[in-house]
Order: sequence, then C-alpha cells, then structure tokens
Amino acid sequence: MKHENRTRTVQLLKWFAAAVIAVEVLLVATGVLDLGKAVAIAVGLEMLCAALALALAVTARLIYRRLRREGVGPWDAFLQAAGTVLPRPLVTLLRHEVGSLLSIGLLIRGRKDVPPDATVIPSGTAHRSFLIVMLVLIPVEIIVVELIVPWPWLRAVLLILAAYSALWLFGFYAGLRTRPHYVDSHQLMVRMGHLAAVSVDVSAVRDIRRQGHDKYKGLVTVTDDYVALPGMSGTGLTVSLQPDTPVRVQGRTTAPAEELRFDADDLDAAIASVRERVEALKR
Repeated sequence: MKHENRTRTVQLLKWFAAAVIAVEVLLVATGVLDLGKAVAIAVGLEMLCAALALALAVTARLIYRRLRREGVGPWDAFLQAAGTVLPRPLVTLLRHEVGSLLSIGLLIRGRKDVPPDATVIPSGTAHRSFLIVMLVLIPVEIIVVELIVPWPWLRAVLLILAAYSALWLFGFYAGLRTRPHYVDSHQLMVRMGHLAAVSVDVSAVRDIRRQGHDKYKGLVTVTDDYVALPGMSGTGLTVSLQPDTPVRVQGRTTAPAEELRFDADDLDAAIASVRERVEALKR
C-alpha cells in the first residue's frame, strides 16, 4: 500500500511539474503580466521546479536503493528507478544510448555483465551475424553516397547519420556479446543485450522444456499468462513457473506470470543449465 501511494505521488509530481513549466511559458509568451512581475513569477516557478526535481530525485534514489537491497543489478535498478520518475520515452533513450556505451566499454575491457558464480546461456548468434553484415555494408553505403549525391551539405548529413548508425549497431553487437542470458543460484536472467532484460527467481521455476512460439511484437511481450523475450525466430524454450510468479521486466514493474519464454543458441544446454540450478536448490 505504501509503495502504491508513493507511485501515485510520483505520478502527480511528474504531471504537476509539466503543468508548472507550461504555465511559465504561457505567462512569459503572452505578455499577460508586465516584465517585472513576469520575471518574479518565472523565478518562483523555477524554484518550484527545482524543488519538484529534487523530490523526484530523492524518490528515485530511494527506489534504487531498495532494488539494490533486493539483489537487482545496478543497471537494471537504475532503469527501474528512472522509470518511476521520468517519461518512458526518455527512459528508453537512456537504455539505448547509455547502455550502448557501457556495453562497448565492457567489450573493450573483455568483460561480461554476469555474476562470478553464474552459468552463461549463450544466445543472440543470429542477431550478431546480422549486425556484422550491416556494419560491413555501412562503408559501402558511404562510398555510394559520395559518388551519387552532388550536394556537399547532404553528403555531410548522411555521413553523420551513417557514423551514428555504425556506433548504434556496434553498441547493440557489444551488448549481445557482454550481456548474455545466465542462471545462478538466485535468478534466471534472459536479455537482449542492453535493450531488454527479464528475470525470475530460480526458486519459482517448476520446469523448462522445448516449446516454440512466434508472432511476438516488440522486444518483450507481457500478457496475463506469460512473459516472452524472443530471438529473431521467436522463442524456443518455455519455463513453467509457480502460479502468479513475479517476473521482473527491465524498466517496468514486475508482471505476474505462469511462463517465461525465451530463446538460446543451444536449447538442450540451456535446459540442462537451468535444471541443474533448480535441482541444486532442492538438495
């Protein structure tokens, strides 16, 4: 109940902050007040906005610390905390851009975002192959543009876009390499690089089996019965969970589900890894 009240308060603060900014712009732009009063009101509104921003920052920090105490990783905790105080499009932008740079940093240092005692479940080979092809094609596209586009300004714009695309694609590739699926004694984590992550407690896993599904929409599909993080060809594995198990979805609140669906490079090896961890908890 306390968490729900806090969430409502945060939502009200977000809307109130937007309303305050709109009023400030309206007063200054329409010239309803003389310059002196307009400046005084603008300063007052700025101070109020600063107070609201501080309140939102404090709320986000409290949520972040609670999630870290519950065992959520730093990056996932940051995104969940940011999602409670920032609009979802902005959180998505943070996840894509900042996550891409962090993944590149991990790749350069030869590290993976995986706990020391975890078993890695390889995945994303099809995605990585596709990204390599796209990265190889970018220099070809740049050469073609230089040859056929007569306007220097347009060539410059297209070159900047190509460079950004190359950075984004390489960041996605780095995310797939450095943030694989894994299972440890606490949780089963399935990911799409830094773009999406879904996790569930190993203690809630009843079984895992081969079962293919497709026709998903988006990186993560959440329904009343299951949560799915598909690969390029859908999902090949289905994890049966205890009824109404809370499934943690990166950047969102938990979703109760009875199944977790995902894909892996070696389905049999993935099944063996998950079952081994589940059996270890029963001993």
